[in-house]
Amino acid sequence: MKTWDAELVQQQTPRNPPFVTPATRLKKDDELRKRYVETMEGYVQKGYAKRAPISEAPETGKVWYLPHHPVLSDKKPGKVRVVFDCAAKYGGTSLNEQLLHGPDLSCNLVGVLCRFRQSQVAIVLDIECMFYQVNVRDQDRDYLRFL
Repeated sequence: MKTWDAELVQQQTPRNPPFVTPATRLKKDDELRKRYVETMEGYVQKGYAKRAPISEAPETGKVWYLPHHPVLSDKKPGKVRVVFDCAAKYGGTSLNEQLLHGPDLSCNLVGVLCRFRQSQVAIVLDIECMFYQVNVRDQDRDYLRFL
């Protein structure tokens, strides 16, 4: 992680978060709110997230609250996906801008397709909720808070 501007980060106190949950949209749609809450509670139950009371926010001010919103798909009716917006800006910066960027580790599609044809059997899989299963160091967890 890059060096944070302490003054900027201290503006984001738990009592005055730069972003709020999508309260307006969720207040208008009871069914969406119910499914959204169930999805978020599922993240806690599965261990993808843990409750961090506002009273436990670091006093140094090094905390970032991720904005999030529900996304619905016609292909998966009844399922609510929570999207966290790390590119959202506050005070002229975003979480994405503060992260150190490593090399692009994604595979070249042409190479994948060529290797796919090399053998008689191919295996394809999709790991559900992969993003949520990435381990985050304890000292970096306060940058990934959400309300």
